[in-house]
Amino acid sequence: MHEHDTIIAISAISGLAGAVLTQLLTGWFSLVNDRRKYRNELKHDFRHHKTEIGENFYFMTGERMTHIQNMIRYWKNWNDARSESSLAYLKNQMAELITFMEELNAENWKYNLAGLYFKINFTHREIIAANTISHQHYLKVLDIGDRLNKAIGDAKEQLYGRYATAIFDMCSHYEDIYKRMEQDMIKVKAELLKNYSVM
Repeated sequence: MHEHDTIIAISAISGLAGAVLTQLLTGWFSLVNDRRKYRNELKHDFRHHKTEIGENFYFMTGERMTHIQNMIRYWKNWNDARSESSLAYLKNQMAELITFMEELNAENWKYNLAGLYFKINFTHREIIAANTISHQHYLKVLDIGDRLNKAIGDAKEQLYGRYATAIFDMCSHYEDIYKRMEQDMIKVKAELLKNYSVM
């Protein structure tokens, strides 16, 4: 009877140890699975946000590049028609572009987050600095343009030369911005394609 009690006790302890071990393993596997699931969800969320920000960046950059290209084309053609009405038209086009860009920036805050997800060279801070320089160029063009409208005779011809130089400098600045945006656009596109293994 004593031996039988010992066997029952050993069996009970073995059963209890087995149950405890099973619970421990189940808990450990559950923890591992939860951690894996959490990491997968984080990766999925990151990828989703990266795609959303990348697509927004691609759209915004494309819009900006198109408008910069149009502006360069307008200003480079100013010499073909130097009438006051042509200069006024160019001035209006530039004002519309500035308004459009401000609206575009206000509505697309996601554009500024691109640096969190992509290794872009033309950072938000550099864009602000470039915009400051752009405004300085534009103000110089406006200033000379206003004096040009009031000038007569030889003074007008001299101002045409200064005006041409100011426009050349402004367009060169915008061409540099265009190239930098294009490089970042190519990088973002490559990253997006890589994420989806399309390349």
